[in-house]
Amino acid sequence: MDRTKLKGYGALLLVFLLGILLGGAGSRAMLQRHYRAMFREHGAFDYRSIMDRCGGPLRAQKAQMDSEIRALLRPDQQARYDQLLKDSEGRQPPPGGPIEPLP
Repeated sequence: MDRTKLKGYGALLLVFLLGILLGGAGSRAMLQRHYRAMFREHGAFDYRSIMDRCGGPLRAQKAQMDSEIRALLRPDQQARYDQLLKDSEGRQPPPGGPIEPLP
């Protein structure tokens, strides 16, 4: 290969790499600005305030769902289900969401 072709390929590679870097930097800057505006308008996501506003309806829906599940279970299954509910009270899912079960 002659030097002219190598220079051409090098220039093409350089332009491609610069495009990737500039595109990534621009995307990051845009997202940072978007998140900053979102938190400024809505405030930081506070788990306690969310639960204060939404906790009542969520607990009512959970109680209804639990009673519907209990209605489908046999008495021995109901006792086990009640024990599972009692054991899970006060627990919160991990910050990244529920842990996937192992295969």
